[in-house]
Amino acid sequence: MGADIGDRIEVTTNTLGVPPRYGEVIDKTGSTLQVRWDDGHESVFVPSSNCRVVEPGDQTGLTRLTCHIDITVVEDSDECQATATLNTTRGPVQASARARRNPSDPEIPVVGEELAIGRAIRALGDQLVAAAGEDLSGPPPTEEHLVDRF
Repeated sequence: MGADIGDRIEVTTNTLGVPPRYGEVIDKTGSTLQVRWDDGHESVFVPSSNCRVVEPGDQTGLTRLTCHIDITVVEDSDECQATATLNTTRGPVQASARARRNPSDPEIPVVGEELAIGRAIRALGDQLVAAAGEDLSGPPPTEEHLVDRF
């Protein structure tokens, strides 16, 4: 791959459901690149067959936004509570949910975690959908984004 300083690169993976990673080449020594990734991190990178230079036309008109949902899980043998938090430009959006084990069910912690986390994420999604409805009735400034640009 012939990447130079200032080029944008795309790195793909063979793992199902994992999106490509994008970054900008900020330094080059031989075939080793110093890359500033779109999530703000920098690393030394040696390109392989899963990497390509992204031409400027490949991303015309696109805005790349990234967000992370932090999930906290607290559990005991009978109950699991998950809290999902999304930090936005308007402040944090948070939702909690629980899963309780039926006394006749076996103790399988992963099931309670899956249920509690899934319910918390769904509740967080419901809050975001409701917020979008409110914004349609009194739109915020058009340049405002919910999450930071990278």
